[in-house]
Amino acid sequence: MFTSELCKVRHCNRLAWSDVDYCPEHHPDRNGYAQSVYNRIAGSGTVIEQQNWCDIDLTGLEISGKLFRNCCFSSSRFNGANLHDIQFFTCMLDKIEAEDCRFNSVQMLSTHAAGSLFSRSRFTDCDLINVNFNGIKAVSAVFEESDLYGSRFIESDITNASFSDCNLTAADFTGLDLENVFFDEVNLEEANMTSGYCCR
Repeated sequence: MFTSELCKVRHCNRLAWSDVDYCPEHHPDRNGYAQSVYNRIAGSGTVIEQQNWCDIDLTGLEISGKLFRNCCFSSSRFNGANLHDIQFFTCMLDKIEAEDCRFNSVQMLSTHAAGSLFSRSRFTDCDLINVNFNGIKAVSAVFEESDLYGSRFIESDITNASFSDCNLTAADFTGLDLENVFFDEVNLEEANMTSGYCCR
């Protein structure tokens, strides 16, 4: 997984951001560091590995053709982002804010996205394999032409979300109220729909 040292502030047990000595709480210029990360992501090579960029503001990020491997974005903000042809392999995307986003041809493999906010976001032609979406809030989110094999949505709020032309084989929707969720031309083989579902 990502590598990072502890924050240099005495008695602080939080991990420092990558390439600096301070955690998000104690960095003397949070906005400046966030801008440097934004610029690095937008302008660096295609492969970015083992970075700790938790709790950072990347609102409105627009990128394409990037591979993130073993990176941590926990509690970061991506609201309004446009991500195209992006790969997240074994990354931490838990508790992020990613509302009103566009995910186009995005791959997430064995990625942890529990407790995140995806309301009104759209996932198109995405491979979301074995992703932990437990406890997310994705009200009015759209999943279309995507593979969600083995992904878990346990105890999530996906009210008014829609799944169209998706593979939901072995997906887990335990504990959800699916009455107002739209399913159209989806594969539900071996999916756990404990709460029942309604295809409209």
